[in-house]
Amino acid sequence: MEKNRDTLEHALEKVRSVSGPEFDCDAEQLLAKESERSGGAIAVLQIVGGLMGAIAFLGFLFAVGIYQYRLAVIIIGFLFFAFSVATPWILKRAFPESVVLFLFMIGCFLFTYGLSNCHLNGNIIISILVLVALSAIWFGKGRLIVFTAVLLFAGSMVAYAFENSVEDLIHVVAFFSFAIAGWITMNESKILARRTHLSSISDSIALAFVFAGIGVMNLMNISLHIPFNPNLLWISGLAPLFLAVQTIYRRVDGSVPATIVSGIVFLSIAMFAPAIMASIAIILLGYGYNRKVMMVLGILVFIQFTSQFYYDLKFTLLTKSWLLMGTGVLGLAGYFFYNKSIRKGHG
Repeated sequence: MEKNRDTLEHALEKVRSVSGPEFDCDAEQLLAKESERSGGAIAVLQIVGGLMGAIAFLGFLFAVGIYQYRLAVIIIGFLFFAFSVATPWILKRAFPESVVLFLFMIGCFLFTYGLSNCHLNGNIIISILVLVALSAIWFGKGRLIVFTAVLLFAGSMVAYAFENSVEDLIHVVAFFSFAIAGWITMNESKILARRTHLSSISDSIALAFVFAGIGVMNLMNISLHIPFNPNLLWISGLAPLFLAVQTIYRRVDGSVPATIVSGIVFLSIAMFAPAIMASIAIILLGYGYNRKVMMVLGILVFIQFTSQFYYDLKFTLLTKSWLLMGTGVLGLAGYFFYNKSIRKGHG
C-alpha cells in the first residue's frame, strides 16, 4: 500500500508540474478507490452474508406471525430502512456493510409487503419504493447499500412499465442504465476531483446500473409472452453503441478509420443483437478504464448472450457453424486492426 501511495504521489507531482496549480486531486481518495476495486470477492461475500441473514430473520418474523399485522410490518420495515441509512451517519465511523445491507434488505421487503397488503394502487407503491431507493443512494454510506438501492430503483422502473402495460418502456430503462454507467465510468476523474458524496459511491452506482442493464436485457431475451415491440429493440442498443465507439476512439488516439470501421460493425450488432452489443460495451469500458470487475462481467454476459443468440437462429446446424466460424475470423481481424491502430497512434 505504501509503495502504491509513493508511486501515485510521484505521478501526481509530474501532472501538477505540467498542468499548473489549477490541477487538484486527492491521492488518498484514489487509493481508497483502488482498494475498493480490489475487494470484489469480499463484497460478494458481504452481499451473500447480508442476503442469507435477511432471509433467516424474515423467516423468523413470519414464523411468529408478524405478517398478520399490516401496520406493524410497515412500521418495522421503515425503521429497519431508516436505521440502515442513519446508523453510519450517527456513529460517524466505519460500520460493517453486511449489517447495513442486512437492515436495508429486511426494511425494503417488510415495507413493500406491508404496503401491498394495504391494497394500495401499484403506482403509489412503486413511487414510494423509488423515493426509498433515491434516499438510500443520496444518504447511504457504503458501497453495498448504494449498489442495492440502484438495483431497487431500476427494478421499480421495470415494475412501473408492467403495472401500466407500457412494456416498451423497458427499452428506455436499459438505455439509461448503460448511459449512466458509461458516463460515470468515463468521467470518474472529474467526479473524484470534486470530492463530493458522489465521489465515494460513483463506482457502486456505475456497476449497479451495469447489472440493472444486464438484468433488463435478460428480461427481454426470456421467451415469455411479453408484448414487446421487436421494432424498438434498437433503442436499448444505442447507449452501448455510443459507449463502445467512444472507448475505441479514445484507445486509438482519435484514429478516424478505426473509429468508423468499429462504428459500422457495432451499429449492425446494435440493430439486430442489442444484448451482445451491451456485453461488448461492458468489456470495452472495463478494459479501457481499468475496471476489472466490469470487464469480467462483460465477458461472462457476452458468452451468455452470444450462445443464446446462436441457438435462437432459425438456421441449420451447418449454417450456424459457418456463421460462428466467420464471426470468429471477423473478431480476430478486428483485434489485429485495433492493435495496429493503437501502435500507429502511439508511433
